[in-house]
Amino acid sequence: MKKTIVCVLALSFGVALSAPAGAMALHNLASIVDDNPDNDLCLAVAGGRKDRGAEIITWKCDHSLSQDWLPGVGNFVSFNTIESSVSRDNWVLGPKAGSLTPGTRIVDWTHIWEQNQWEQNQDWAWLFDITDRRGHGCYDMLNIASQLVLSVDVAQPTNGSHVILDNLAFSDAGQDFTGHAYQYWCIY
Repeated sequence: MKKTIVCVLALSFGVALSAPAGAMALHNLASIVDDNPDNDLCLAVAGGRKDRGAEIITWKCDHSLSQDWLPGVGNFVSFNTIESSVSRDNWVLGPKAGSLTPGTRIVDWTHIWEQNQWEQNQDWAWLFDITDRRGHGCYDMLNIASQLVLSVDVAQPTNGSHVILDNLAFSDAGQDFTGHAYQYWCIY
């Protein structure tokens, strides 16, 4: 039911619901301040750890496997898991301990199959909103089970900032996108 509601709402606002194809780095929009993408912060598995439960953080973009992500299994239209390339064991982004509340940290976790379906707390909708200063598409990534977005836990992310579930924050006056920059992930 929630998936249908999200899809209908997104389509009624003219939002594209399509997950990108192939490996990608996800740059946090709040960190894009100049024309050099190597100065940005990327979504990363902390320390490049290969164990289940590794925290997901922002880190200076370094083109490592810990910052390489793949759209995974899709359950409906463009609701997909987001697979980590660091482990290659079908590990995906998900909320720690399956918690669906704002502030829950995101971890690299085993893709869970329960009751003949993939666990929805590991499904994400890619909601396109804007392009960054370099022309790359930037997305809110909506967790299907919680209806919360993938966010950094601070407005000005730094190396090691935690990535969490959070309510979509509405933009400040003068911005041309829906949420705050720390809740947008741009595909490189």
